[in-house]
Amino acid sequence: MSNDALAKLKAQQQTAKDDADKSTDGEWQVFTFSRKATKVVLPSGKKAIFTEGRCLTKDPDVIEYLEEMVATNNAFGRADSLTNEEAVDPNIRLRLKIREEERAKLAASLDYSSKMGETENSTKGASAKTANSAQTAS
Repeated sequence: MSNDALAKLKAQQQTAKDDADKSTDGEWQVFTFSRKATKVVLPSGKKAIFTEGRCLTKDPDVIEYLEEMVATNNAFGRADSLTNEEAVDPNIRLRLKIREEERAKLAASLDYSSKMGETENSTKGASAKTANSAQTAS
């Protein structure tokens, strides 16, 4: 990949991140395509760019055109819409789910209300023995 192509790719990624940060209304609409990478040129001249088989957009013209394509062409599909954070970081749903599971495990391990009166050395129902002077003088 040449330096110009790499610079152009980085600029596109930064533009997408900036657009996601600036835009607070609406969600990103996600469309899928059977090919991994392709450009679809709309009749208006706008481009819908599919990378890794999906296109994220908030442009109403692009959304309208791609919805027509989904209805008439089996190669196109529709996926769940994404929030701004998910558009920048596609794995955020998975990360949040893992964090919630870890918090639940931690909360369960720190819940001492069901283990009142128990220690690691004692069992349920058995009382702890007190040490006498001979046992502690060693």
